[in-house]
Amino acid sequence: ILCADKIINVWKLREFRLIIYGSTTKDPDYAEECRVLAKLCGIEKNVEIAGFGQANLVLPRGWVFLNSSKTEGMPLALGEAGLAGLPVVCTDVGGSYEVVSDSEMIFGAIAPPRDPDELARSVLKVL
Repeated sequence: ILCADKIINVWKLREFRLIIYGSTTKDPDYAEECRVLAKLCGIEKNVEIAGFGQANLVLPRGWVFLNSSKTEGMPLALGEAGLAGLPVVCTDVGGSYEVVSDSEMIFGAIAPPRDPDELARSVLKVL
């Protein structure tokens, strides 16, 4: 959400939309924190907390797949996004780097964790 705030409010790309998929019931306090943060940033109309979605239905809607995890194991969603033809922007945690790169290139962009400014730059780089 802080990455979207930078894109929308600092760089003035007012049409930017962030759709967040994932459980809203497993940790309802976190989902509410996300809603509150979007509202505090003034981007609540640009941010949708969509709950769970079927990858084959939701991925084609996107222009870029963003995974801003602070920790991660082996993120299969990155592979799904790549197979759907989306450029991937992710944080350099867990196995993310290995999923979105090979020995010669990165298929998207990788940003350090907990750095919304660099994450925003990475999103714009692949768009």
